[in-house]
Amino acid sequence: MAMVTCKECGKRVSNSKKACKYCGAKIKKKTSIGRIIATTFAFLVFMGFMVPLIINTMRGQGLLSPAEVASDTQSIPAEKFYYFSFDLRRPSKLSVEVEKLSGPNVDVYFLTDSAYKTFEQNTRMIRGTPVKAPFQSTLSKEGLAGKFESNPKQLGKGRYHLIIDNSSYGPTSPGGASARVSYTILAQ
Repeated sequence: MAMVTCKECGKRVSNSKKACKYCGAKIKKKTSIGRIIATTFAFLVFMGFMVPLIINTMRGQGLLSPAEVASDTQSIPAEKFYYFSFDLRRPSKLSVEVEKLSGPNVDVYFLTDSAYKTFEQNTRMIRGTPVKAPFQSTLSKEGLAGKFESNPKQLGKGRYHLIIDNSSYGPTSPGGASARVSYTILAQ
């Protein structure tokens, strides 16, 4: 218990009281600069942990709009494919939006890293019938003629590949024409 001087009457009173016992004026408690710094630091540390946790929870519940992983527009020559590769550093719900803007229909494949290696090996084959690479069916579309918007799919950490195929590998055939497409990959 410390003694302070009352601002109104000038008498010494205890700082544990709410008002001066002589004149009734309110006693203001002094806050040390150390306490202010410690409180501010504790608040910032708390927010540093809580804000990312809250944002990730809200994304997982669909309360925040998805974050864009990638978006681009590409022209793909006949008998070629375009691919985009990326790493997921944590499990996420992904969705894919692809639109054929012009040219022949295309095939859209979303592959894990091991499935991509199978796809890549098969597209280099000169003779024989290639074995189809196992693709994520909910994030893929064969014979895309317009716009494709997948439903979100939960995926684990790892490397993934989006392939937009304008070759004879899949069920569509380019017929010697280039295709122009746009794509967006979204993560929640």
